[in-house]
Amino acid sequence: MESSLAAYRVNHVDFFTLLDNQMTVLNYEIGYATAVVNHNKARAELEFLTGVEID
Repeated sequence: MESSLAAYRVNHVDFFTLLDNQMTVLNYEIGYATAVVNHNKARAELEFLTGVEID
């Protein structure tokens, strides 16, 4: 993202490219957060079903 912003500042990329790159970063962050939530949900379900706390 930083390189895209630097390129935008010197008119090497247009605004829409900058926005597209920002959206890509945000989508990766959302995907990561979703994966963490799914992991924690699966872990909680395993703990519930087995009665054993997972460290």
